[in-house]
Amino acid sequence: MAGREGLFTLEYRRVSVAILLMVALSAFESLAAIAALPEIAADLGKVNLLPWIVTVYLVAATIASVAAGPFVDSLGVRAIFRVGVGVFGVATVLAAAAPSMEILILTRVAHGAGGGLVFTSGLAAVPLVYRAGMVGPAYAAGATVWGVNAVAGPAIAAVVLTFAGWRWIFLVILPLVVLGAYLGLTTLPGPLAGAERQRFDWAGLGIVGLFFVSFV
Repeated sequence: MAGREGLFTLEYRRVSVAILLMVALSAFESLAAIAALPEIAADLGKVNLLPWIVTVYLVAATIASVAAGPFVDSLGVRAIFRVGVGVFGVATVLAAAAPSMEILILTRVAHGAGGGLVFTSGLAAVPLVYRAGMVGPAYAAGATVWGVNAVAGPAIAAVVLTFAGWRWIFLVILPLVVLGAYLGLTTLPGPLAGAERQRFDWAGLGIVGLFFVSFV
């Protein structure tokens, strides 16, 4: 990624930061809550429900990613990103304010759905905003960012917990969500010229959803 074709050269810097930042935040929130589970249990009780805080996020993110696919071309990457980052941001606040374990788990469903839409729109934007020779490096950068932040999420969360309560696991990322939303909404492309609106495959989504729910 050296020279003029770098992802962070002036031409691509804003859109690269938008895509990679939101991928990083979605990945971070997927597993960061693991470090806070003992503190959450002590505060909200219902220890038997603890695993669902992480599980429902991952399942919702996976289903949302599949559901968003058919609409990327017809509605545009920016529209999918707008919905995703909006849901993700609101769910982040609601998760931080959750008064009970049940409500926290419900907010994590929305959290995961928003994260999945953001991730899908980021992947879909790559071939649209970068030249052909940069598509591979851009996908590699996104995969690396996701992997590093998913794995490092609990460790980073543990540092946050050293200085603040479990609710800050969610609140600490809000400034970055706002930054990523602004950059994404001002740089990501709209609908493709001549793209037709796709019919939503409810049966297919139901099968996918049933598979993942049954699997976990």
